[in-house]
Amino acid sequence: MSSRAWFYLGAVIIIAGMLVYAAVERAKINQQQILIQDQSTAELKDTLTPYLAKQTDGHKLISLAKHLNGTDPSVLQLIIDRAYALEPKDRDILILDSAFHPELKSQIIALDPLYSAEQK
Repeated sequence: MSSRAWFYLGAVIIIAGMLVYAAVERAKINQQQILIQDQSTAELKDTLTPYLAKQTDGHKLISLAKHLNGTDPSVLQLIIDRAYALEPKDRDILILDSAFHPELKSQIIALDPLYSAEQK
């Protein structure tokens, strides 16, 4: 083989090695991000649990859920489920909780017969 072919072969090997190294590093960073997000969610749940147990106003909890809109859905479900436990006859809270519990959709129509007409 000529020296030019050896040069190109070496360059291809080096470039392929760099691409593999970059892919491995990217996978490590993504794994660390997922781990940090999971830890953050667990800490938020641990912090919110005592607050949710003490809270007696469902509308304050819904306001909190609106402020935490970008968080993990499991955190929002915790908050909305507690609001529904406090005020099961509130139409708005029932609608929000039905997103997590589809069996509650029939109760929405029982509370507000016009709800099905509003969805069209």
